[in-house]
Amino acid sequence: MKSLLSLAFLLCIYSNFVWPQSSNPQKKIDSILELNVKHQIEDSLKLTRYNQLYRNYMRLNKATEVNIYIEKTIALAKKLNKPTFIADAYYRIGFYHHTFSRYFIAEEYYRKALEKFTELNDKEWIGGIYQNLSAMYANIPDYSKALDANFKAVDVFTEIKDVGSVGGCYVNISSVYTGLKQYHSAILYLDKALKIFKNIEGNEYGIALCYANLGDAYFSATDEDLKKLQVAKSENFDKALWNLDQAMKYAEKVDDNFSLKGSIYQTKGDIYKAIGNKELAKISYQKSVDYYANTTAKKEYASSVLSLANFYIAQDLYLEAEPLLKEVIEIGNQNKILSLQRDGYLALTTLDEKNGRFTDALKNFRSFISFKEQIFNQEKEKEITRKQMQLDFSVKEKDYQTKQQLTNLALDKQVLLVKERQQQLLLKQQQLALSDKEKNIQRLSFLQKQANLEREKIQRENQLKQQRLGAKLQKEQADQQLLIKENEIKLNRNFSIFFGVLAVVLLTASIYVYQAQRKTAKLNKLVLLQKEELESLAKVKDRIFSVVSHDMRTPVNSLISFINLLENGDVSEEKLKRYAANLKNSLGYTSAMMENLLNWAYSQMQGFKPNPVVINVANVVQSAVDALQAEAQQKRINISYQPISNYSAIADENMTSLIIRNILNNAIKFTDKEGIITIDLAEKADKVCVTISDTGIGMSATQIQAFNTDVNQLGETTLGTNKEKGTGLGLTLCKSFANLMTAKLTVTTNQPKGTIFTFCLPLV
Repeated sequence: MKSLLSLAFLLCIYSNFVWPQSSNPQKKIDSILELNVKHQIEDSLKLTRYNQLYRNYMRLNKATEVNIYIEKTIALAKKLNKPTFIADAYYRIGFYHHTFSRYFIAEEYYRKALEKFTELNDKEWIGGIYQNLSAMYANIPDYSKALDANFKAVDVFTEIKDVGSVGGCYVNISSVYTGLKQYHSAILYLDKALKIFKNIEGNEYGIALCYANLGDAYFSATDEDLKKLQVAKSENFDKALWNLDQAMKYAEKVDDNFSLKGSIYQTKGDIYKAIGNKELAKISYQKSVDYYANTTAKKEYASSVLSLANFYIAQDLYLEAEPLLKEVIEIGNQNKILSLQRDGYLALTTLDEKNGRFTDALKNFRSFISFKEQIFNQEKEKEITRKQMQLDFSVKEKDYQTKQQLTNLALDKQVLLVKERQQQLLLKQQQLALSDKEKNIQRLSFLQKQANLEREKIQRENQLKQQRLGAKLQKEQADQQLLIKENEIKLNRNFSIFFGVLAVVLLTASIYVYQAQRKTAKLNKLVLLQKEELESLAKVKDRIFSVVSHDMRTPVNSLISFINLLENGDVSEEKLKRYAANLKNSLGYTSAMMENLLNWAYSQMQGFKPNPVVINVANVVQSAVDALQAEAQQKRINISYQPISNYSAIADENMTSLIIRNILNNAIKFTDKEGIITIDLAEKADKVCVTISDTGIGMSATQIQAFNTDVNQLGETTLGTNKEKGTGLGLTLCKSFANLMTAKLTVTTNQPKGTIFTFCLPLV
């Protein structure tokens, strides 16, 4: 909200300088061209017509015609000695390119306009151009130049006593500090601007703007900023809401200013969401959407809709959030606003994950990555798409394997059921056989009784025969009982075998199901890890582009300025030497940054491998000390090193040299003057270890813990004791190369202050 509001304020002040008031510019152009044909004399009238022509062509955005009549205007103005027309033409063409974000061309014409208006001693125009330059630099962003231009504008407006314009500069300065996240300074300048606007009658918009930006600044302020402002942490939300309420009171007095009201309610929604007041947060977000809906600010409207959708997602109101997110994405697609497309798809990914639509979530996450990549480097789009397709194929393939395993499990279960039925059939057959045997026993009992009756009849006549028959019958009975017992034992054994087999089958099935569940859990974990790796890669790449885009700009601009000075030829020898020295230092830093950046990028390439050879560790360390001895002497730092030549290790010599050089360079950078750096070589187990200790400012416990983990992450840029710059790549590169060589690089605290880096390599 902050940068948009301040730029809108600037354009409100100077919009009357640029566009001619005509309802039909093409009709106006045709009329002027007709008069121009009839009037061939090159005089002030013709000059005025050229001026009107390029201004109307600007309204139609016809760049070719604009350039033609700008050149004709300047040429004729020089011939007629009309410097005001020349200055005005330079300003208007600069503002024209500024409007379409062609900043380098705009800067060139703004500079030419400044020269002409300086010759004319027109302070009002000079201040206005500096203010335009400040807004342009803030959009790049180049905050250093933006602040410089704003302060120059303040000096000019103060000189001509244009208090209202000074207040506008203060608003823009606060926006620059907000962009730098220095909210304490931003609030101080907003208070200055507010004091000025309150003393100017009829400036409700400026007052409302200051209050709105103050509310946002208090909401975003860190604990350190609040401490400087002597504001308790518990009071910052109350102060933010109070300022936003004041902003709304004054915004109500400004006709049809829905954009300002919409931004105020959007910030109030963020504050209420932060303090947990869900009802007021919802009302504020909805009002923001309603206000922006009545404007042509499509991007701001979509941003407010996105905030409302994210609120609904946080409250698990998924049905309300989904159509809002689709509207945001549609606006982003229609207007080709990559940031809206990126943020909309990210929110839609979160929504799909919470609804359990993981396929849709993965699809939307790929879209989010795609648009995010387009913002920084469209050349990487094919590579990201390929990786995403691989991920999608891997997920689908694993889903198929899981389904196949479940299908096989169902088939095994059916086989077990068939076997169980076969066992039941066998049991029934055995039961039938037992029944037949029981019938046989009953029949034999009947025969026994019959024999007894017959024996009783012939007992007297043939007693001996009867005894024989009795003995035979007893024998048969004994055989039958033995057979019955054998059948019972066999039946019990079959039952035992059946239940044993059944228990083994059930146990095997349980183990198989458990293993299948574990495999499924591992597959899900692998998918999440791949997603986290992809997000980590995107964050590292974002940081690299941030470093390159920020740190490359300053030395290049310095080189351009130095070349301009050489072309003008009005620089003394002393200044020339000083500028050359500064440029040398700046380019040296840039060269070191690019070397580390390229080495790091090379280390991340697939298939990159070190070249391990037998190296003399002492010689490598000595080379690094010799290379950096001059820098140490500049800070009067003593490097203590006693080389021991009998230590040899297996390592990549270039990687080892780069690691030691980076660590030693950091030790020099973060050690105060008269400090001490000690380098030792020692044998530990089967490794040779290089220990570099310093008495510098040291590292925090969080930084040490993060460095000693296995996670390869990009460090933060920190200024040295003499304000030496860094890129944050050095230690990351050291860690990556050490891992590639299977070496070990750790850091500990040096008491009472400083750090100790230990680098261990395999001993020969």
